[in-house]
Amino acid sequence: MSGVFAVINENSNLNFEEFIGSLEEYGYGSILYEVVGKGIIGMVSSVKCLKKQDFIESFGDVTVCLSGYFYRDELQRISKLSCPRIIFEWYTNNKLSSIKKFTGNFSFILYDASKEKIIIGNDISGQNRIFFKHEKNSLIVSPKLESLVKLLNNKPELHKNS
Repeated sequence: MSGVFAVINENSNLNFEEFIGSLEEYGYGSILYEVVGKGIIGMVSSVKCLKKQDFIESFGDVTVCLSGYFYRDELQRISKLSCPRIIFEWYTNNKLSSIKKFTGNFSFILYDASKEKIIIGNDISGQNRIFFKHEKNSLIVSPKLESLVKLLNNKPELHKNS
């Protein structure tokens, strides 16, 4: 089980440590993150001993975090690039929509500090779930709905069967 997360907040009233703590409750083997602009982006995985540089990379003002993998046989011509760099290249060449053509099990967050822009995506099957809440000047993204709800002031009732 893996996924991406982010907490981007203009007002600094969200507690990053509380959010990371809520993710730790699920027993992830690795929680990797990077401070970016006015927040953090990162990934969680049930696999232990992952290296941050394999999943989170910065390219100037742009930081990309990837959870999961692309099937390499589809990436032969660009297989020497890291997966975060592939997403960065698609972004800089305005070809991010081409991600629909690739298969695998992945989710990603791209944060462009200079444009104050965030792009969140995943594979076509949606195996890496992405839940988010956007309100005023803050954004919370989580692979676990319960972790996201813990940070909300007005907590909705969650129905497990729906």
